[in-house]
Amino acid sequence: MLKKALTELLKTHSFDRISVKSICEKAGVNRSTFYVHYSCPRDLIDEMERDILNHLPKVESTEPKDIIISFSRLMEYVKENSSVVEVLMTDGVDSSFGETLMRAVMDKYDEFLLIDDEETTRRRYVFCISGAIGLVRNWIEQGFHYSAEDISATIIELSFRVMGIDNISLHG
Repeated sequence: MLKKALTELLKTHSFDRISVKSICEKAGVNRSTFYVHYSCPRDLIDEMERDILNHLPKVESTEPKDIIISFSRLMEYVKENSSVVEVLMTDGVDSSFGETLMRAVMDKYDEFLLIDDEETTRRRYVFCISGAIGLVRNWIEQGFHYSAEDISATIIELSFRVMGIDNISLHG
């Protein structure tokens, strides 16, 4: 209830203007209930972010098709929880969450990224992460015009290309 209330409030108010009192009023609970679980609204945001990060895909195969399928699970979660993800990815709440999310995803594939030069790898990561964040934001804004599998395939395919990975074999 508290997460839903905060999400609703974030659609119309900046995060720094939201109080424990307003969250509790929106949720229909006493402030003491809030304080049993959280010390401040930031703690609630942090938990919402952890919830999303806990749904990151597990890399169980090096086959591109399997990676797209596992990434699609995350995109389905994003779609099902779009109101939460959308407010968390806005600059007024946590401007770094989108980057944190995509960096965590990219780190899952780190073992497949075979670039010798660390600086080149870092620049390519930044490019991939920024592009993925932009695509996910656009996907949400456009009302999920295409499937989770389509957005996943696009992100994975483009990221692999940027990182210099053959799109047929991750070891190519």
